[in-house]
Amino acid sequence: MKKSTKSPRAANPSSRSKVIPKQKSLELTDDIRGRIAMKAYELYEQCGRDGSREMNHWLEAEQIVMTELRRADS
Repeated sequence: MKKSTKSPRAANPSSRSKVIPKQKSLELTDDIRGRIAMKAYELYEQCGRDGSREMNHWLEAEQIVMTELRRADS
């Protein structure tokens, strides 16, 4: 007969992964994409028009705009 053993993680609740509440999903409309594009362009200009960081500017702009929209929605 096989003896059952508990893992150390199961015995220690503080070692379990934390559940992060899922944020409300927003649909990327043309208006939202336009806002992200304008913010990305602002970031591009603020960084001295460094075209090598295009993806970074877009992702940062996306995060900024989505945060603004979530705050306005709550």
